Amino acid sequence: MVTRILLVGAGLLVTLAGVVFTLQGVGVIGGSFMSGTTTWAVAGPVIALAGLALVAAGLLRGRRATRRPGPPDHASGQDAACGGEE
Repeated sequence: MVTRILLVGAGLLVTLAGVVFTLQGVGVIGGSFMSGTTTWAVAGPVIALAGLALVAAGLLRGRRATRRPGPPDHASGQDAACGGEE
């Protein structure tokens, strides 16, 4: 649960940073050495996508942990298909 929260939180922060870098790179946000620089206009979306991947990984990690069924109980002898009593 903690890992899921950390992944989603970090992913949101990285996504936000990528959006800010993109806006600075295209000149929407000024006042920085990054403003109007093509490098940041290209790197920003890549960074934002990496952040979204972290968010997706965090959300899917929690989903898989709750949806994964356990193995059948062969030791109880209650299931005839598993070689138990008939």
